[in-house]
Amino acid sequence: MTKDPQTPIAVLLCAAMLFVPAPAPAQQPAPAAPSALRIVVIAGEDAINIIQQKTAVNPIVEVRDRNNLPVAGVAVTFNVGGQGAAFAGGASTLTVTTNAAGQAVVTGLTPTATGAVTINATAVVNGQTIAATITQTNFATAAEAAQAAAGASSASGSSGGASGGGSSGATGGAGGTGGGLSGTTLGIVGGGIAAAGGLIASQAGGGDDSSTTTTTTGGTTTTTGGTTTTPTTPATPSIGGTYNGTFSGTYTSTGSGSTTGIPTISCTSTYSITGTIRVVLNNTTDGSASGTGDGTATFRETATTCTNVPGLDLSSGGEPFVLPFTGPVSGSSSSLRFIQDTTQNQNISGVNISTRMSAGFSGSVSGTSMSGTVTITHSNTFSFSLEGITTSGSGTGTGTMPATLTR
Repeated sequence: MTKDPQTPIAVLLCAAMLFVPAPAPAQQPAPAAPSALRIVVIAGEDAINIIQQKTAVNPIVEVRDRNNLPVAGVAVTFNVGGQGAAFAGGASTLTVTTNAAGQAVVTGLTPTATGAVTINATAVVNGQTIAATITQTNFATAAEAAQAAAGASSASGSSGGASGGGSSGATGGAGGTGGGLSGTTLGIVGGGIAAAGGLIASQAGGGDDSSTTTTTTGGTTTTTGGTTTTPTTPATPSIGGTYNGTFSGTYTSTGSGSTTGIPTISCTSTYSITGTIRVVLNNTTDGSASGTGDGTATFRETATTCTNVPGLDLSSGGEPFVLPFTGPVSGSSSSLRFIQDTTQNQNISGVNISTRMSAGFSGSVSGTSMSGTVTITHSNTFSFSLEGITTSGSGTGTGTMPATLTR
């Protein structure tokens, strides 16, 4: 079967639009000279775990080679230092083999004692040990975590970093002969556009930036038979407490890239999202809302289609990846929100990516429940070179999902 002469470019363009770059790791060991492999922390660094709810952020690491490409089939051993946490069955060590995306994903992590937790990730490759360290903090209750976060926020302002785990893209071998682009190269370029223009960083948006003011009007003073009576205004119940809920929906991202000598390639990808969300509110009776919020969204690619790429199939999807997000709550009981907004500039496997991503929640409190919307969006620009040609483009994505929380 003869390959279409443009198949050579479509795969790299598409891979670039769906790529999910990870935040810069807190600790990134220098590559070892002989093998040049290293372990990069993708998720779990600086995470907050709650003992009362037995919730913890499971670490994700990625093994990369000297070209910053993921390496599959490497056994990574995770070891918990001290008594602060344990894996399934109370074990202090867990060994996970990296998947096709070069990632080792921890499962079953449970916090057991308050304070700092250190998790060491090590692997032995060709007789050489590579390692990375992940630090987390355990709190007894969500209220204690919220209190600590509020103190840190007031001292240094809000900060955040969205972490994506996993990436999807296409790989291709060397292609063609003579001048021009081979069918394999066209496929690689298409895959690159799909990866770089797609879900690259997560930004959570939960409503606009305008402030909301709530005005309460009191009772009317009446005079009867010389006696003045002022009605008593019923006490407003406190909204304080921990509200927990779930959400699900669809995320859609689009991206396009331009390469000299071929038509513009555009790709559209869809993801299914499932997640949990928690809002911890301080005790207030004046209608104001303050505290902290956090959530976790898991993305699973369901479909990817690209134009001007004959025969390119990226519909098989990639490994699911997890996006944690958090932020201080502001507003009032009738209009509250929290948001994490992150900007990243990265070079991943030769793809230069600049991304802004946001994720958050906006809603209102009624009695012991809270209802609202989780919003996740991203926008990015990207560029990369292959066989002497340069491709550049941009991508955007959005997902809006209803959420109901109860305390």
